[in-house]
Amino acid sequence: MVALELPGRGRRFGERLLTSLEEMAGHLFTQIRHDVSEPYALYGHSMGGRLGYLLTRRILAAGLPAPLHLFASGCAAPSAAENRGRYQLPKEEFIDMLEDMDCPPQVLANEELMEVFEPVLRADFEANDTYDYKREPPFDIPVTVWLGTQEETTREEALRWQEETMQRLVLTEFPGGHFFIFDHLIELGGILSRTLLTATSTARTGPPVRH
Repeated sequence: MVALELPGRGRRFGERLLTSLEEMAGHLFTQIRHDVSEPYALYGHSMGGRLGYLLTRRILAAGLPAPLHLFASGCAAPSAAENRGRYQLPKEEFIDMLEDMDCPPQVLANEELMEVFEPVLRADFEANDTYDYKREPPFDIPVTVWLGTQEETTREEALRWQEETMQRLVLTEFPGGHFFIFDHLIELGGILSRTLLTATSTARTGPPVRH
């Protein structure tokens, strides 16, 4: 398991925050472009799902081996992106919005933590809200999408991921809000493992012969 880090967070905390999904995807591509010779898959939650899609497009454009699978959770399809100005909300309204999205209340109520996280979150929302989707031919990569039943993203917005793949989309809904993944870690981990075991087995032996 390899966690990719964007500038301005984690070990890259002192670096300039990015406010463009395309630029973010470029940074992620630089991190992995020399490590995609082995079978691999991509997973992203929320904005990470859209970054996984853009990263896949960059990988294919560079002629590198495609991921065996793309997983996205809590994320509307790229074509369902809406230009909104959430990153420009006054502080109080911005925090109220985060609270509605089930962000941890202990973080939102901590002024010192919010001084650190608010600029990062605003940069992420700006990247999401200003994303300019460009339609491209669907890729031949299976896509699995997970969605919380009580989150803002609708089932219809999630189903539009089908526009990006020639293979049949797998969409599964779980009880919970935007961060439903933390309540279903064991189940989601099992799905990931089974899906990737099947994918790697197929990659080694080829698809079954149909008579």
